Amino acid sequence: MSQNDVLLSVRDLVIHFVTYDGIVKALDGVSFDIYRGEVFGLIGETGCGKTVTSLSILGLLPENARIISGKIFFKGENLLENPEKLRGIRGKGISMIFQDPATSLNPLYKVGDQITKVILTHQNVSKEKARKKAINLLKSVGLPDPERIMNFYPFELSGGMQQRVMIAIALSSNPDLLIADEPTSALDVTVQAQILDLLKKIRDERNISILFITHNFGIVAEICDRVGVMYAGTVVEIGSVENILSNPMHPYTKGLLASIPMPGRRQKLAIIRGTIPSLLDPPPGCRFHPRCPNAMDICRKEKPESVEVEDGHFVACHLFRRGM
Repeated sequence: MSQNDVLLSVRDLVIHFVTYDGIVKALDGVSFDIYRGEVFGLIGETGCGKTVTSLSILGLLPENARIISGKIFFKGENLLENPEKLRGIRGKGISMIFQDPATSLNPLYKVGDQITKVILTHQNVSKEKARKKAINLLKSVGLPDPERIMNFYPFELSGGMQQRVMIAIALSSNPDLLIADEPTSALDVTVQAQILDLLKKIRDERNISILFITHNFGIVAEICDRVGVMYAGTVVEIGSVENILSNPMHPYTKGLLASIPMPGRRQKLAIIRGTIPSLLDPPPGCRFHPRCPNAMDICRKEKPESVEVEDGHFVACHLFRRGM
């Protein structure tokens, strides 16, 4: 894809959090692109910075967050330089589906009221037209008898139905980018598959881009076109799902995939030795080097830069540094 196809571009994003225990160095130079009409996955263990990255895109970081450096371009405009522009884009050009729909929906208001309020906020339409749009949205996300569901409170719906309502709300402003932060983790496997199928259908019908945050490679294989692998606040590898799954190059990505149970695999599951570092005092150089089986002296001193090892496949590892 060409640079003209890039919808969102995150460049060298560094974010710290001020806490009573010290400065948490949450993101350390995160960079990636999302193209128009694609599903881009961010995968990594809990605490690696996936959600912080997504909240920074929307300008929803908590008060103790500090953006030290970096740029976030949406349709070519740096959102970090224009907070007013970002407020206009949030919920309209960029929408988000959160992890737990039960805590994201307001329990005091009916489903229909919550959707129509979002429509009225972002579109110049009458209440009657907003209500009709809301019914059509509920229908488009596969909810039966949408007119009846409009009058339900969130607690009267199942978890899968609540998530479909959240997706309908996110789509109500016709966004260009949908951020899905582990939207299926609170659902059972059957409903999870239905939500993934729904998101793929939405992408195909609306040509919408999706940033899909997960810790599950099975979900990545199911829905994503490309994926970025995160570790301790850094992006260590980016490539097509096919390349990452069939030809992982970063030692961390290899370790993650080797630790997943596979049908027919007879050898013992691999273990990534050591533990995730504290981001209050992260290791110097490559943040993965204390756990890496291939660590060299340079890994302990210098942070590796991301290198394109094959078309569209980037790895941040000194094993692949230029000239070696």
